[in-house]
Amino acid sequence: MFFIKGFNKEQYYSANMKLEVYIENGYDKNTIKEIAKESFGDKEFNLEEIEKLGQVVAIRIKNPSEEEIETFKNKIMEKYQIEEKEFELYQIDMPTVRIRTFVEPYIFPIILITILSLIFVGIISKKSKKIIENICKIIIKLIIISGVYFSILLICRLQFGTYTMPIALAIYLLTLLVSVNKIQK
Repeated sequence: MFFIKGFNKEQYYSANMKLEVYIENGYDKNTIKEIAKESFGDKEFNLEEIEKLGQVVAIRIKNPSEEEIETFKNKIMEKYQIEEKEFELYQIDMPTVRIRTFVEPYIFPIILITILSLIFVGIISKKSKKIIENICKIIIKLIIISGVYFSILLICRLQFGTYTMPIALAIYLLTLLVSVNKIQK
């Protein structure tokens, strides 16, 4: 499944278009949401406040048509009484965020914790002379549990996003703690 479709990323992290609108007199977030719903129909979009002054708002939407963008532009101009020549709408194509970007911050901590835990298991297992066996059991459990987690994400097409890696880290640490605790007893 990974080689066919890849992970299903949240909209914020997948390729989309960002429409930034400058409204000099400020805007109401709920009004902008309503205009976006009317303009883009049932397409999923994210609304972002770009600055704290409340003059620039951005909408991220996947594959909007020129007609939808024009409708959005006209409704904003009509609602906030902005002249065509004064209206500023920037269309920015946002690229897909690579999975590597999500994973990189977690690599070093996972490696460090794993190595320290395996050293601890080696020291504990020295008495029973099952060092290699215990270390191999832990490594196999960690690989299987992590594989199952990411397989579920792929097969069920769950979204890969903000909480995916922290949950993976929590599962990894829980598996590691339980495995080490069993060996310690």
